[in-house]
Amino acid sequence: KIYKDGRLWHATPGAGSWLHHFDLAADEAFTLYLAARQFVKQSDKQNPMALSALSRLAEALKTDLPVGSQIFQAAQELRRRKRVPGYEDIFSTVVRAYLMRHPLQLTYRTAQGYEFNTIFKTYLIEPSAIGRTLYLIGHSSRPDALRSYKIERIVTAVPDRKQTYLIPDDFPGLEILRNAWSIIIGETTQRVELRFSKRVKKRVLETNWHPSQDWEEEADGRLRWWVDVADTTDMKPWIRSWGADVEVLRPELLKEEVKEHTRQLAATYYIMTQKNDPAARLLRLWGKTVAQSSLFHPALYHLFDAAHVAQQLLSPRATIRWRQVLGQTLNTNPDTLHEWLPFLIALHDLGKLSVPFQVLNNDQANRLRAEGLDLGKAAKEMGRELHHTITGQLLLKNMVSSWPYTLKTAFLSMVGGHHGIYRMENRGDRKKYDKFNEAPEWEALRQQAVQLLRSHFVSHWPETLPEPENVSAAVVALNGFCILCDWLGSDENYFTPKPNMPLAEYIGLSRQQAYKRVKDAGLFQTAVSRTPATFSDLFPFPPRPLQALTDQIPAAILLRPVLIIIEAPTGEGKTETALALARRIAALRGTDEMYIALPTTATSNAMHARIQEHLRDRLGLPPELAQLVHGQSFLAKDDLSVKPLENAGGEEKAAQDWFAPKKKALLAPFGVGTIDQAMLSAMNVKHNALRQIGLAGKVIILDEVHAYDTYMTTIIKRMLSWLAALGSSVILLSATLPKGKRQELVESFAGNTVSLPHPDRYPSLIAINTAGELYTPDEEISVYQPDKTIQLERLHFTEEQGDEKAEWLWQQVQDGGCAAWITNTVDRAIAIYTQLKRIVPNDVDISLLHGRLPQEDRQTIEEQIKEKYGKDNRRPARGIVVGTQVLEQSLDLDFDVMATDLAPIDLLLQRGGRLFRHERDLAERHPHREPRLYVNMETTKADIGIYTEYILKMTTEALDGRTQLHLPADYRPLIEAVYGAPNPAVDGYQDIKKLESKLKGEAKIRLAKGPDPDEPFYETADWVGFEESDDE
Repeated sequence: KIYKDGRLWHATPGAGSWLHHFDLAADEAFTLYLAARQFVKQSDKQNPMALSALSRLAEALKTDLPVGSQIFQAAQELRRRKRVPGYEDIFSTVVRAYLMRHPLQLTYRTAQGYEFNTIFKTYLIEPSAIGRTLYLIGHSSRPDALRSYKIERIVTAVPDRKQTYLIPDDFPGLEILRNAWSIIIGETTQRVELRFSKRVKKRVLETNWHPSQDWEEEADGRLRWWVDVADTTDMKPWIRSWGADVEVLRPELLKEEVKEHTRQLAATYYIMTQKNDPAARLLRLWGKTVAQSSLFHPALYHLFDAAHVAQQLLSPRATIRWRQVLGQTLNTNPDTLHEWLPFLIALHDLGKLSVPFQVLNNDQANRLRAEGLDLGKAAKEMGRELHHTITGQLLLKNMVSSWPYTLKTAFLSMVGGHHGIYRMENRGDRKKYDKFNEAPEWEALRQQAVQLLRSHFVSHWPETLPEPENVSAAVVALNGFCILCDWLGSDENYFTPKPNMPLAEYIGLSRQQAYKRVKDAGLFQTAVSRTPATFSDLFPFPPRPLQALTDQIPAAILLRPVLIIIEAPTGEGKTETALALARRIAALRGTDEMYIALPTTATSNAMHARIQEHLRDRLGLPPELAQLVHGQSFLAKDDLSVKPLENAGGEEKAAQDWFAPKKKALLAPFGVGTIDQAMLSAMNVKHNALRQIGLAGKVIILDEVHAYDTYMTTIIKRMLSWLAALGSSVILLSATLPKGKRQELVESFAGNTVSLPHPDRYPSLIAINTAGELYTPDEEISVYQPDKTIQLERLHFTEEQGDEKAEWLWQQVQDGGCAAWITNTVDRAIAIYTQLKRIVPNDVDISLLHGRLPQEDRQTIEEQIKEKYGKDNRRPARGIVVGTQVLEQSLDLDFDVMATDLAPIDLLLQRGGRLFRHERDLAERHPHREPRLYVNMETTKADIGIYTEYILKMTTEALDGRTQLHLPADYRPLIEAVYGAPNPAVDGYQDIKKLESKLKGEAKIRLAKGPDPDEPFYETADWVGFEESDDE
């Protein structure tokens, strides 16, 4: 058999295969009539394929009984259905493609009118009585997931006859609909609980409406009935069909939707009216909506929600940090902020109480017009031309006209910037707003809202309004705080739309839910330790000379935001020094909150475990307060994740993706993560104010500062200026920091030129606060290993000699000991490791670590290497570790001999710091009686591409003639020989100058402007608002 598709004829697969002949009893045949009748009743369009099938079935069932004639009547009823152009072709195409297992190229139009293309593999075709339609259920390429598509919304359907597919074995067939009320599927369910009146109780129980249904009779005779379904969308018409005989008990959102429908129904039939009740009319203005629902959350209620969150965050239950930062940046008493600042937060969305915003959602605008609100001739397209943040500034300008300039600027910037981009009013915006020609009622409604909010949130208005000293810092602090309040106050899991709840009742509920939301976000958790602030009270071992200095820095310097730079060899206990300093600062400022930033995922993973131990064992705080944050941390617990209400009308959501796990650590009391997460606070990205408020007022520890290139250093310098303005203290750690870079970092934090005493000393500790007060120790700092000598030798293996490198490594441990080779590229490390696996005996422990490994495997290997080669562990008798640069940074490892590819001098010193790092019995080191570092001098384009020809040449010259490294004495001379005075005569000099210029330029393009004290930083910038990737 053949069939025609368009102008082409095709052979029908399976042609010639007919249903087997079979006999039916009369009552069995009658079930076919019932099935046919049900199909016709749910079909609202003519369907030639179905009409033909029913007619032939009627002919086949002609008997003395009327079954065939009844099916024929059903077919004739189907014939009388209207014909819809295109439907017949779509139906025929999708059915044939399903039967032949051909994928379909679909163009699909959503209920909202949005069209998209997808490749669809149909697994099931299911009728639905709701809407009298058919649904395709199967795999859609667009989201790469199972989807159900309504056949009437398919615009085009083209089968790909060159391809076929198999329905997966794990596809459950009709079982997939078990959780659906009708057709909308889902993996999780929610309990829907209804109460039916006595009048319909019997009728309800006559039918098994859903496989999960259950019920119980209440004492008064009413029926409590419940089911567990994936979605309530297709259940709502059924619920409404019972009218006043049913009451929704839960879920809360469904209950509110039914209440709003009932209210609208009453208004339609003039049973109720609110035209003369301004308070009631104010509550009809929407602020948030629910996806795929007409339900809305009144704009006024959202203003209460956000302000109640602010009250909670400014209360003694929350960290003192919010009050300190806002008090400092706004230049006011932090203990009185709760008396008036929530009122300012409440006004952030006043622009939604306007015609330009209210027309953004067509359904809501139609509802408002039906309720008698004057929207004029405004349409959605007009509303999109004026963002509600701009409208808010226009409306509030007069109210704040007499405020001090810096406070007024900070407030209006918050109104314009709380969606992550600083939108500021320009000359054309007033004209756009005036075009709406709002009726006088709108200003009256707004004034009523302002008065309600003022009466509730202002217990004492400042007699003299504060005047921030640094307007840029005030802008960031107030806006970042507002974004946090706005977002937490938009979570529909806590703030369910309540358009029909009386105002007085809702205010109490809003306050209660704000408390729960802030509590559940972990923002009430204490971050104040009772541990004394001396080093000896924190750590159970005598301090080394560097560590002893933590108790000697004058308290007056630490009372203000302070920058502390610590330079010391690896193994000197810089991390413990930083933690002790952080505790001293915390004791003076009232909060132990901090963020520790490291260069790599590996180092942040290792530090996270140390900080959790520090919290538990030394600070007496819950270790779970420390959150790990980087692109692959995949935190299991996410208390700050939110489910936001919609802004609707095409407006973007406030900051939904900000609360991804990698970012929430910036808000958590203690965060450990990669430096890039902190750097984004100084970059021109959306919601950077929220990152900045997350870091503001904390102690920020930056480890391995020498590891950052020109691009990153440029951003870090800007970040330091912002952290100083926002009241943060910063501790920078490095073993090998060039003097020039150190000077730049100091002056970025201080905001002016600084003359540092004893610039050539090493080790070094420098502390300088925002008042310019400076501390350095009077005496030179002695070290734990005052004259560590590392034997320095050269190797000359080429890129192709991976086997020879492996053989050389094996020779180093044949008689015992632990060796490592740090390569500059992953491929070299893999080549060496692969050959080692071939040639060494099974009793030799071999490990490979590099950045290309899957994250889960990499973290496991990191832990294994730390366990084998760490400070307090028994190392393998013969062990070899091959890895890339991840081995040189912050991993506390101890080897006897090391080979390394040629790298910049600071990295070579870092790598050499892993030799004889800890005290061990020499017998444990077997034949190795002194640390020995081998540098493979042969380089390739890959090495130059990573580190530049100039730096590698300068490193080679600095090491020329040396057979030993004397540490710490050689640290400063070697670093300055490479990074000090430039040498234009060295190959690659011009290239590195161009590269540095390019990197600085790229960084500056992405930088936010500095914290200008007199003008908002964004007014002097071309504010772009780069999008950041959540996977980085």
